Amino acid sequence: MKRFLSLVAILAAQFAAGAAEADTRCVQEFLARTAFNPGPVDGLWGRRTADALQGFLEQVVKDDSYSANRSTTAEVCELMTGPRRVELLEVAYLRDYGITLDPDSHSVASPAAFDFSGTDVDTDFSGQCRFEIWRVLVNENDRSETVADG
Repeated sequence: MKRFLSLVAILAAQFAAGAAEADTRCVQEFLARTAFNPGPVDGLWGRRTADALQGFLEQVVKDDSYSANRSTTAEVCELMTGPRRVELLEVAYLRDYGITLDPDSHSVASPAAFDFSGTDVDTDFSGQCRFEIWRVLVNENDRSETVADG
């Protein structure tokens, strides 16, 4: 009887591990179609998957009920494959790295060089990359204007 229970426990653990890998793969497959690169789509949870999911949740989902960890991949997979799928894919096409420059030390009116070497930007994105630099004019009702793009 003890051997039978051990076998059942082993099979249950293998089933749970297989389900977790499938859920992780689901999340990775979705993120791979966006600007949030999860690394290889292999069903294995790792730092790149966690970082990509965290960025996606913060920028796109903006809902504290989801978290970027292995234990929530089933719930996040449901979100990514559910009725909001197309909307989420459209919004996640671009990633905002939110780099803020000190207006007192940088003038847009004159040419300037900006050092972004300390900025953690995903350089392994295989899709189309664009950038846009804009400023918010505080004294004009927070109106924004693009000052550079490419």
